[in-house]
Amino acid sequence: MDWNSIALTMAGVIGSGTAVVHGLLMQRLIIKPIEAVFDHPIIYMPLHHYN
Repeated sequence: MDWNSIALTMAGVIGSGTAVVHGLLMQRLIIKPIEAVFDHPIIYMPLHHYN
């Protein structure tokens, strides 16, 4: 392997790791609080009524 292949492989590993960490953070910090808001019956019932 030459240096270009090694650099490209390392960039892929770093990018993949970054994507996984980003996904976990978004799930924990954004999606779960939004789901918690919509699980509340006061908010859910008016939305359910119009569907």
